[in-house]
Amino acid sequence: HRVKILIDKITAANGDLITLYEDKDRLFKEELAHMRGPQMFSSFYESLGATRDYFYKFPSTPVTTVSIKPEDIVVNVPFSGEEIFGKYMDLNSNFLEFVNISKKYLKDQDYLQYLDK
Repeated sequence: HRVKILIDKITAANGDLITLYEDKDRLFKEELAHMRGPQMFSSFYESLGATRDYFYKFPSTPVTTVSIKPEDIVVNVPFSGEEIFGKYMDLNSNFLEFVNISKKYLKDQDYLQYLDK
């Protein structure tokens, strides 16, 4: 369940990045041209100064990060006592289903091959 939550967050971040890389308003291309020109160091320090001025004017602006910490993920999945509260997984129903199918249809397949399907 933690993996699914992480994958969902990564997929959402990936969608945001795709829209940035499409660069429909051409701002990214202009910015790259500005950074690669002959005055790249002066343009960098101008941008740095503008960023500092902005945060001096608005010091309470929240900073957004993309980092995902596993401790922040809360999983609410009920486990039975037989599963020792998530330490083990009860696959008896899957095994019984496999045994019943294997008697009827599958002769050359073991349980692990069945689970891979």
